Amino acid sequence: MKTIRVRCMAAILPFLIVPLSCNSDQFNNSERLSKTDAYAAQKKTMASSIIDGTVKMNAVTVTCGAILESGICRVPDIINDSPPAYNELAFMTKLGRSKDDAIKLVENLRFKWISQETIISIKRLGFNCIKIKFGYWLLDANLDFSSPKKLIHDVMNWATQHDLGVFLSFAAVPGCQNLEPVANCPFTSAYWGNEENVKRSTEFIVKVTKEYKMHTSFMAIGLLYAPSSGAGITNGMLFPYYAATISALRELKFAGLIMIDTLAEKRFDNDDVLAYCKFVAGLPSVWIAMSSYLYWDELRTEEQITNKVFDREQFLQINEGCPIFIDEWSMAFKAELTKDQLTKVANKQQLAYDRASKGVIFGPFSTTTVETDVDYFSYTSLVNEQIIVRKFMAKLVSTKK
Repeated sequence: MKTIRVRCMAAILPFLIVPLSCNSDQFNNSERLSKTDAYAAQKKTMASSIIDGTVKMNAVTVTCGAILESGICRVPDIINDSPPAYNELAFMTKLGRSKDDAIKLVENLRFKWISQETIISIKRLGFNCIKIKFGYWLLDANLDFSSPKKLIHDVMNWATQHDLGVFLSFAAVPGCQNLEPVANCPFTSAYWGNEENVKRSTEFIVKVTKEYKMHTSFMAIGLLYAPSSGAGITNGMLFPYYAATISALRELKFAGLIMIDTLAEKRFDNDDVLAYCKFVAGLPSVWIAMSSYLYWDELRTEEQITNKVFDREQFLQINEGCPIFIDEWSMAFKAELTKDQLTKVANKQQLAYDRASKGVIFGPFSTTTVETDVDYFSYTSLVNEQIIVRKFMAKLVSTKK
């Protein structure tokens, strides 16, 4: 796996002119209106319970549902020798097949990778929600892509049947992808200076929300996954984009959660998070995401890892009044640890992240269909290796008194 960064938004966001303030006066009326949406009219579901805060989110990421990352969804019985490729288009090109055949193969891989049994397994292991990243081609068979539109409808239906919430995370803006490892356009695209690209991002979020809004399992929409200051993005660019999109979703009367990301380099920064906590003040349905993949940190010993986990626990305690959730973590490290050390660190991470006021998302549920393959990014591997035990995951689910 590679470092996840946003590459494409730097030149876009400054051209969007909307108020930076996102305080309660701006949205109170639409917040009240949103309560009349479908969620309120339906019987109590896990999605609605997480939305209203009576149940804490305990989620896991399902990879490759709408953005193919071939390195972390290995399906040998469909393609045994997967060509190395960071992105979906490169993967299909390296297959050496016609476009139609390559698209068909990707479709087969997706439907093999995610089935109703996947959802049942996730529920059985104690999770109450799944997260899926998506890109701008989600709703269309966009030239070179296979459309995941039907699969996501299937996932929503399965999640409804088995009472799980679904969180869709926008990770590929129109014309490009934010995920560096799977970028499907050149990083040098000159047209990103056009304000229409920002508008298209907001419009596409609304379009996706309309498409899946009828599903009671549709719990949350993420506005931008893992923005990076390394790509030139600042909070001053992000807040207007977030504000405009939140407004558009409120006009749509979307009653689910809206997830916003901090800059990746400013995660767990007490000073930076104050701006985000102020931004979402008075907006109970807007939560703040923070990834906690320790693999990307230069941590070479168990002590260094433990100290980092302790620091993040302290951060979550200090900011317990802010609607923060841990948006993906794993047990993959650069440090070589024994099984006993890994088990101890797993317990410490789970207990630390339980401090997040809104809950936790683990990283990939699985990275291969081969059960004997061990990958510490994968939750199923950690369970099979007895590094994570289900009883600890239960601690991540709590009910308000």
